[in-house]
Amino acid sequence: MVLKKIAVSVNLKREPNKILKYASQLAKDSNSKLSCICHLTDKSIPSPNNNLNLNNFISKLEYIKVIDDILTPQEIGYEIIITPTHIIKYFENITTILSPSLIITELTDLNSIHSSIKNIRTPLLIFHNPKESEN
Repeated sequence: MVLKKIAVSVNLKREPNKILKYASQLAKDSNSKLSCICHLTDKSIPSPNNNLNLNNFISKLEYIKVIDDILTPQEIGYEIIITPTHIIKYFENITTILSPSLIITELTDLNSIHSSIKNIRTPLLIFHNPKESEN
C-alpha cells in the first residue's frame, strides 16, 4: 500500500519532539504528505484578561513555531491544521478520502479516541514515549 498522507496529532502539553520526528521520517521514507493536526478552541485557552481572540492567535502561533522548529531541520514538507473540532473528527474525515493514509497518535491520547476507533477506516499507529509515561 502506497501512503498518500500521514496525519499526526500534536499536543503542546506533552513533548511533541519525538512523535514529530518519527512521523516526519515515516513521511520521508514513504514519500507521503505530513499533516500535523492540532486541536485548539477558545475554551482550551486560559484567559486572564478575557481577551480570547488575542490568546487564540498567540496559541496558534505557538503551535506553528514549535512544529516549525522541530520539522524544518528534518527537510520535509508539511502542513499544520489547527482545528476547532476534536482531532478524532478530523481523523474520521481523513478516512473518507480514498487516498491511503496513516494516522499516528500517542498512547496517552487513546482515552480520547477509543470510542471512535471503529469509525476510523485507516491504519492507526500508536506512538509510545516511555519518558512521558514515567511522569
